[in-house]
Amino acid sequence: MCSGTGLSALSLTSSNASTSPTRYSSTSRSSGRDHRKYGVTDEHYTAVGNALIEALETFGGAEMWTDEVDSAWRNALAIISAAMMDAANAEDGPPAWSATVIECRPVIKGVAVVRLQLDQTMQYRAGQYVSVQVAARPRMWRYLSPATPYDGTGVLEFHVRQVTGGWVSPVMVNQTAVGDTWVVGSPIGALGIPENSKDLLMIASGTGVAPLRAQILELIRRGNTRKVQLFYSGQHPCDLYDLPHLWKLAEKHPWLTIIPVSEEDENPWWHTEPEPLPPIGMARRIVGKVGKVVTSFGDWAGYDIQVVGSESMVNSTKFRLRAVGIDVDTVRNDPTY
Repeated sequence: MCSGTGLSALSLTSSNASTSPTRYSSTSRSSGRDHRKYGVTDEHYTAVGNALIEALETFGGAEMWTDEVDSAWRNALAIISAAMMDAANAEDGPPAWSATVIECRPVIKGVAVVRLQLDQTMQYRAGQYVSVQVAARPRMWRYLSPATPYDGTGVLEFHVRQVTGGWVSPVMVNQTAVGDTWVVGSPIGALGIPENSKDLLMIASGTGVAPLRAQILELIRRGNTRKVQLFYSGQHPCDLYDLPHLWKLAEKHPWLTIIPVSEEDENPWWHTEPEPLPPIGMARRIVGKVGKVVTSFGDWAGYDIQVVGSESMVNSTKFRLRAVGIDVDTVRNDPTY
């Protein structure tokens, strides 16, 4: 049963959605585009909204379910569902794409690079992410970011980390074979190359480098000249699996700086390959928490900042950035990795 405090809190949330619709619009629109893969139609939004209102009114009781609460909820649901429906109806592509695995390459224990060939082209912004389903786990979706920008070929590259206890990622990493069929949902997400001309600070942990890597490759394609600083971090040195490739990019493009960071100075016992040495002129790996390392380089005022990694990494990095005067509301991040 809904308590008075709980219902009031929910009402406050719905009221905020009503009075500040733009705050919720981006998430709602992304969700609407993503829900197309389930076959959701406009009628479903109406039915779900009515059912939710009826349930809240029934269990909240006449004392708690006031006219004000009712109005706030109906207005909020109208705003959210309208944004979702508008975004879904504006799409002219398929609700999902079929894709064939053309490469699956383990890079370290628990991480694989998987390349797919889509059955038809899907346009997306470098930095966005998509939902992915594999045949062995039907109706179970995992969000992944393409590690390469759109190029018109229909080829997608994903960097997949096995999540301990996960249902989907272990199958993706350990059981994927060339020729397998995956299903890919619509591209969504707020990350991407900003329209402004600010220099870029990118902070990644592990496979979180994928959407930032895609943006760097897109900037190269555009002939970029703005400064880009990428702090690439992991628990161990071996977690920086894409470092040799990033070094090659930085050698060719002076505007790109790669700063490797690891929390531990040595690799785990099971990783026996030698650590790659940085080319001449490239920064050597720094040991420490990435947020602390980043802020030791300066306050980063005036930079466009993106952070991609686990929830704890994102939160701790934002905490460090706030401590040096950065407005963390301007720091962009999407789902955790």
